[in-house]
Amino acid sequence: MMSAFGRAVVTLGIGLLCVAHGYWSYQDPSQLSRVRTWEMPLELYVGIFLVGVGTHAVAFWCWFNYLRRPRDAASSSVDPSK
Repeated sequence: MMSAFGRAVVTLGIGLLCVAHGYWSYQDPSQLSRVRTWEMPLELYVGIFLVGVGTHAVAFWCWFNYLRRPRDAASSSVDPSK
């Protein structure tokens, strides 16, 4: 089973792939006449949405796994036994 970080990275990668494919596929103006008017914007918006979801998922994973972790007693400058 894939971890939360793995799912976040996959979502981010798929989003980047969608945006790159949308940009690369429709660079030639002669292709735009053969494309339905909703295909290109839909692919770009889905890609941008997935990039946002993936970025937020990575940020939440980092926040809950590293930044919110309780500090070790050994790394604390205050000695609780005194």
